[in-house]
Amino acid sequence: MTTRSADTRDLLVQTALRILTEEDGVLTLDAVVSRSGISKGGLTHHFPTREALVEAVVGEIIRQFASLAGQASQSAGVGTPEETRAYVESSLEPSMRVMSADLARGLVRLYGSDFRKDAPFLDPWRKLFSNRLNQFRQGHDLEGFAKAAIVALATECFVMIDVFNLFEFSDEELSAIKRELLTHIQP
Repeated sequence: MTTRSADTRDLLVQTALRILTEEDGVLTLDAVVSRSGISKGGLTHHFPTREALVEAVVGEIIRQFASLAGQASQSAGVGTPEETRAYVESSLEPSMRVMSADLARGLVRLYGSDFRKDAPFLDPWRKLFSNRLNQFRQGHDLEGFAKAAIVALATECFVMIDVFNLFEFSDEELSAIKRELLTHIQP
């Protein structure tokens, strides 16, 4: 892929992400064309369907999360307590929580009752969580794995709380919860 083509693809993904994360954003190919300034032919060259575009948007969010988590855990080994700490820190990073929640709300708006467990855009998330839990298995005995999994699941619960606007934690409360979660990671 040429640099220009990659730049166009990135612009389309970023435009779709902005539309999906707006409070009342409705993702259509026409909306992306209008907002990006790219022709419909240019859009469909890169993304022949809305679903292909959604998959790319989800992939971008996961790439950003992986980059953030990777930066936080560069010196940590796979499945180590340090890597688990980096996962918690990255997951609870405010901008990542907001972006993930906004995207999830956008996907719920987009798919509504058609939000299926077999939707292709969920595949990258399945892979991310499967890899994460398998890494926890590698670095721990059964008890250590259970603790790491509980910490990871509690961490992911924060995103769901944000997605559904169930409760709003103060920064002080979130910091205290994060500290408590981190105490359950094996030294």
